[in-house]
Amino acid sequence: MNKQVDLKNKRVIASTHVKLGEKNRMDQTYTDVNDIFYNSELTPSFMTGSEVIREAIKRASVGTSVAYPITPQSEAAALIGEIYAEGYLDEYFRGESEFAVMGQC
Repeated sequence: MNKQVDLKNKRVIASTHVKLGEKNRMDQTYTDVNDIFYNSELTPSFMTGSEVIREAIKRASVGTSVAYPITPQSEAAALIGEIYAEGYLDEYFRGESEFAVMGQC
């Protein structure tokens, strides 16, 4: 299922603010995103949209998340709160209104 691609001519993204191989505060290792896209094993799994958002925030090592829990994003906001409790986020703000969220951004 994996397809080997010549990475010399294909660069999806290049990070300039972190060194590859270093670890972040959650002991995750910074790696070249091209390895993830082209060389990692692909394992099919079913995830809801909210679970995809949770995993994306967790794997991206973001420091802050701002959310407004309104349907249909209520589940996503709750899952983001869980990863905040696990220590993957430094700050998490749940706004009371759209204006509160825009003010935080």
